[in-house]
Amino acid sequence: MIYKNTPKPKNTYAKILAAASLLLGAALFILANVNIIEKPALLQLFGIIFFTVSIYVASLFLLRQYTFSIDINTQSESDELDFIITERKGNRDITVCRIGLDDIVLAREVNTQNKKQVNDERKKMKRYTYDTSFIAPYRIELVCKLDEEELSILVTYDEQLLAALNKNK
Repeated sequence: MIYKNTPKPKNTYAKILAAASLLLGAALFILANVNIIEKPALLQLFGIIFFTVSIYVASLFLLRQYTFSIDINTQSESDELDFIITERKGNRDITVCRIGLDDIVLAREVNTQNKKQVNDERKKMKRYTYDTSFIAPYRIELVCKLDEEELSILVTYDEQLLAALNKNK
């Protein structure tokens, strides 16, 4: 194993948003039962919307956990290296992405200065995101070429990962 890391972003804003949406949704349901307004169904509708926002934020940013690793491909006869992304689901790890380092054309940092340029370039490609950061000032983009098709993969920023990807190309 050349590299392995499971980043744990703080996601304070995601926690606040999920908790506030949950509390606001509950408060709207309570207000709908007090008969303060003529149309309690409207409050219930907004309550459901806030519950949905809470569940969405929690499932997307708080409950997911990815592990990024660079390892030797055991299925290959040569010593090819693979970039592997595994997602933790319950008590088991599921490999969600496995790409040979030879297929990675570009590994670069995405920050606030070059974000617009990167997004414009990504419009022509298939895009995948394996980042659990709610508001991420930095990310790593991998541009890969598989079967004459370009893919863009965004992962959680890690300086060591970026260095390992660029070193092994």
